[in-house]
Amino acid sequence: GSGLIDPAYTRLTTDEVECLANDVQAQVHIKIRQETASAYAAALRFLSNVLEQGFPHSYQIRLSSKAKAVFPVPKLGKGKTLQFFANAAQYAELHAELERYAEVAMQEYEWYSDQENEYCAMLGSYAVFILALANERYLPLLERYFQQVDDEHQMVHQQFLKTLLETQGMTTANSAIVVDGIGRVNGDFKAKVASVFE
Repeated sequence: GSGLIDPAYTRLTTDEVECLANDVQAQVHIKIRQETASAYAAALRFLSNVLEQGFPHSYQIRLSSKAKAVFPVPKLGKGKTLQFFANAAQYAELHAELERYAEVAMQEYEWYSDQENEYCAMLGSYAVFILALANERYLPLLERYFQQVDDEHQMVHQQFLKTLLETQGMTTANSAIVVDGIGRVNGDFKAKVASVFE
């Protein structure tokens, strides 16, 4: 990297995980040595810490992992960054680390650089989607997400909203946020949720 970020934040090696952040390439290499919640927690803390030190907010994860979990929202494209968060989503005990990461990462006009066109995703998108699907206590985080998302150039939140409505429906707690999110969909909102709105 450039050497401008303290190496204490750009390198991490433990028995479970190895992380290396290169700010010149805007890439974070993550090697999961043991598929455990603590390995993913360490990697999430690493990401949050290095972003707080000025690491580029448009970046990608280069992941080495044996796990191939499916992300809870379909049709978000393919990429190692998405795969990392799909694997992390398997562990409910990581919600606090995912929340911290999302709060640090979310920034308008900053994107995961391994996705293009209709799969572009603002930094923090995957963490926010995981949390909002898991528990309504993360709805304020989702609300902040919709306030920052560039809805002219991003479409992945349409797939998230479709999944949210089909799995949880419209509730007193989420209705205003869901309507706001639908208003930020670029184009037609397609979901088999007529009964929800009735």
